[in-house]
Amino acid sequence: MRVIFMAFDNLKGGPSADKRFRQAIAHAIDLDTIIKKVLEGNAFRLGSPLTKNHFGYDPAIKPYEYNPETAKKLLAEAGYAKGADLVINSPNGRYLNDKDIAEAVAGDLRKVGINASVKTHEWGTYMNMTYGHTAGPLYLLGWGNTTFDADGSLFALLRTGQVLSSFTNSKLDGLLDQGQATMDQKKRQKIYSDACKVIKEDVAWAFAYQQMDIYGVNERVNWKACTDERLVVFEMSFKR
Repeated sequence: MRVIFMAFDNLKGGPSADKRFRQAIAHAIDLDTIIKKVLEGNAFRLGSPLTKNHFGYDPAIKPYEYNPETAKKLLAEAGYAKGADLVINSPNGRYLNDKDIAEAVAGDLRKVGINASVKTHEWGTYMNMTYGHTAGPLYLLGWGNTTFDADGSLFALLRTGQVLSSFTNSKLDGLLDQGQATMDQKKRQKIYSDACKVIKEDVAWAFAYQQMDIYGVNERVNWKACTDERLVVFEMSFKR
């Protein structure tokens, strides 16, 4: 259920406050190649913050197309034809590949003229940055939503004013508030589908992928991995 994503801060001005700049970055990142080479194929690319296991997921929402030429065009439209400086913040040590992913992204951005650099931080320091809204303008983070409901991801991470949100969009706020106040499942499904469309259209995140967990299990053990990452030891047993 864990989604790894690269989020924008659009609250403090600067290039990341311009939607066209955010779009350019989304189109400049070759996430398929990053998954193949950095993660050795152990991830599923997503078009929204939700996986197929979450209520509210809409399979019709596809990931951004990798298109460096479109990225360059959007940068020019945003007034950054000669490029811009951009810091990518990343934790170091929580997950094995965080730093490598951030550096691969920076490499892709430099190809379209963005002077991207990576700063890595110890996990405790990094969480203080995210809670304090100082991790922007572009930062890597992961979120494991074990409620299996869209609200458990979208409200916490993208609703204006929430402790882990550095993004604001009034239309999205309205949809997320509706989702919390609606009991009808069909209506909620549409609300969260619409919310994910807004998230993609306004480019709150440059990319997202579903993490694949890898376990080493002795052949003598009866055990199946849980979707929510829990290790329920009392459900394990030895084969007779």
